Amino acid sequence: MQLRLYSYEHSVYSWIARLALAEKGISYELFEVDPFDANPAQELLSINPLNRVPALSHGRFELYETASITRYIDEAFNGSVLQPQLPGQRAKQNQIIGVLDSDAYWPFVRQVFVHSVYNPMFSEPISPEELKAGLNRSEPVLAALEALVEGQQFLAGKEFSLADIHAFPMLAYLQAGEEGRELTNGFGKLSSWYDTLCDRPTVCSTCPNFLVDKVL
Repeated sequence: MQLRLYSYEHSVYSWIARLALAEKGISYELFEVDPFDANPAQELLSINPLNRVPALSHGRFELYETASITRYIDEAFNGSVLQPQLPGQRAKQNQIIGVLDSDAYWPFVRQVFVHSVYNPMFSEPISPEELKAGLNRSEPVLAALEALVEGQQFLAGKEFSLADIHAFPMLAYLQAGEEGRELTNGFGKLSSWYDTLCDRPTVCSTCPNFLVDKVL
């Protein structure tokens, strides 16, 4: 069955989905859409009425929401296993993904990244107040993640998992600018984890082109 991913090149969540697909070694069709376009792509709306990416179609099966997509990718296809088998470690993986979605995305991406990297890149207005607020909100999230990597090679245990797939792009967007990079450098274990994954082939091959020189 044909697998298609609806994606947007500037979307951190699209990168997460593409990274999961790369780790599984799955061939798919990439359908690039702009969810901010005044005229939404009907192909995307037919799957996700909220007009957000990523979205996935696999034959007649359709799915949206990134965490659901990455779990489906892992469970529906052969290849590397991307979820811990032990219940405690799998729960920790899901906890990390939940923290990233509920507590990290807005300050990391919508505040720090947008106002230190994205808007300056495209000559859009920036807000020093939003940037400062994002940095302040990011610090306790980084501290929580730092505690989770203590004594572990990866975020949810000894094996690479969906927790790492979800976290790396988020941290990359945060660190794309000088302010976010300086903040993250204060968390040694998390920084070491990040630096190790920078050399992972799937990370390098899926990194958005506009970010490569900033985050790898």
